Amino acid sequence: MITVMLADDHALFRRGLRSMLELETDIQVVGEAGDGLEAQDLARELRPDVALLDINMPNVDGIDAARELRRAFPRMGIIMLTMFAEEEIVDRALEAGADDYLRKDTPFDEIVAKLRAAANGRPKAAASAVTAGTATATELTDSVLLKRIVEGLSDAEIAAESGLTEATIRDRLVALYQRLGVKDRTQAAIYAITQGTENLPE
Repeated sequence: MITVMLADDHALFRRGLRSMLELETDIQVVGEAGDGLEAQDLARELRPDVALLDINMPNVDGIDAARELRRAFPRMGIIMLTMFAEEEIVDRALEAGADDYLRKDTPFDEIVAKLRAAANGRPKAAASAVTAGTATATELTDSVLLKRIVEGLSDAEIAAESGLTEATIRDRLVALYQRLGVKDRTQAAIYAITQGTENLPE
């Protein structure tokens, strides 16, 4: 069972999303918060597998909350919610430690897929960091990059592991998505799960 905490200052949105998520047999919403400070306190109490945080919240915003949660809980999946996916704001969220982000108008099945990926990715990411050790930039083939996506590593973690910059990783990801014919991280992960990480198109 994947435990999820929702943090959004719009109660109606939280309730609607909660009711939909709880239709999934492997997902349980264990708590709701109305601002970033409450989200931090609730996460410490409940230790959810995934925290779903609105970026724009009162008292403490989602980005600051994500930064604190990542520091306190390295293995917790963190996904940001946003109305408008401005590149600068999304970059700040990812740099703060978020694993991914979702627009609030994202199709529900994609929300569920990203929640599952975040829940499964963090423990694998930690194990990967131990076993990969001193991976070099030349080792970051598209197959390895795709494996890192499946493992749930963030751009920052892949950059640290490979010795490349986050900007380079983002460029590599864009090129990889084009090669696979997918639009984003979630679709790339689905490709890897269904087709394998070694079976890449030329």
